[in-house]
Amino acid sequence: GVGRVFHPAAEHPPAVLGFIVLSGSCIHRNGFRRREGSPRTYAFRRFFRIAPVYVLASIVGVLSFLGSGAIAPGTAMMLSGTQAITVNCMAAKLTGISVFMPSFHECSFQGNAPLTTVMVEIWLYALYALVVFILLRSGKERIFWAWLAVLSTLGAIYAYRHPHLLPWWHNGSLLGFALYWWIGAKFLDPAFRETLRKWRGLTFIGWSIITVCLVLKFPDWPVLAEVRKVIFAILIGSLITEIDLRNFQIFRLGAALGKAGYSIYAFHAPLLIYFLLLGLPWGLVAVLTIGVSLVIYAAYEAPFIQLGKIAARPLGRVPK
Repeated sequence: GVGRVFHPAAEHPPAVLGFIVLSGSCIHRNGFRRREGSPRTYAFRRFFRIAPVYVLASIVGVLSFLGSGAIAPGTAMMLSGTQAITVNCMAAKLTGISVFMPSFHECSFQGNAPLTTVMVEIWLYALYALVVFILLRSGKERIFWAWLAVLSTLGAIYAYRHPHLLPWWHNGSLLGFALYWWIGAKFLDPAFRETLRKWRGLTFIGWSIITVCLVLKFPDWPVLAEVRKVIFAILIGSLITEIDLRNFQIFRLGAALGKAGYSIYAFHAPLLIYFLLLGLPWGLVAVLTIGVSLVIYAAYEAPFIQLGKIAARPLGRVPK
């Protein structure tokens, strides 16, 4: 099926990898490329953009698990990836320490497993500010990329030599995501973007050849899996660039729904599980899940985004 083609070696799911590339591109676009803003302004904007929803979605995940468990305990555990709610694991989830400590990776699933990706995203935001102000603005971009490539390679080697770490490496580690996030950011560099556009045909051919090798002959070759992830990230970055440069009108149709995309993603799992265990039909479950998420966006997420803009305004120019 799709899983066998896109992640036969149990690597990052393509949707997650694509989201990480897109995130790097979007944040760098609105970040410090033109030496605008300040670390404090950036921190206010990012904090109010992501943290309130993350906390509320964690709470909703706990409530959903308890409610679902009262209806069908075994099914609730299986669907949510949660055996029980513990104080220690919820503390680990809210602090995000599992992005550095794989022993807490399963804890990060409690109540609302998809938030593990958001947890990594929060730390990627923090890493971005550090990299920009410590390395990039001092002309040390090549040093940064060299270190990122070396650390990512060493991390992958270590993870593949210790297979129990692979779920964490592919789905919940800062270092496992950082390279692809920064590939997305790098596509804002005109020279890099144009070079990759010229070679995108060969890039796709390379991805296809490696995919065939992984699916048919060498499914357990970690080198091929990791190289293919880099190539896929480059292809996604190229696609984002094409959409951006050509300004396709069709994508504006989903702009309103896209604004609430974070809330939809953050709340969809606990809502889906709870509504399904109530015995509601799939169609109604989908409508309710999206509807509730849109209400949360309008009543909760959007006001916090605005609050972040207000809080940042006196501290410097606010990037759009």
